[in-house]
Amino acid sequence: ANIYLDLTTMEGFAEESLVGRSLRIGPQLTLAIVQRDPRCMVVTLDPETGEKSPAILKAVAQNHAGNAGLYAVVLAEGMVRPGDAIELLP
Repeated sequence: ANIYLDLTTMEGFAEESLVGRSLRIGPQLTLAIVQRDPRCMVVTLDPETGEKSPAILKAVAQNHAGNAGLYAVVLAEGMVRPGDAIELLP
């Protein structure tokens, strides 16, 4: 499953600081962030409107080695709902 986090209050590509860390989302779901994600065309789609913006993938390729996003593994299962709290675990 894909989970979209709004990290707009952080610096660009802030998700990279999460590799090797764990997150809790909602009361139960716990994820271990394991690696950066080499991007495909899906990154060009606006998550709210579905509109394409190919310039995004071009910028990611030119400025960030083609990576954006993360891969994670589930440590503890749980339901995720919009607006759930996200906690960075020690």
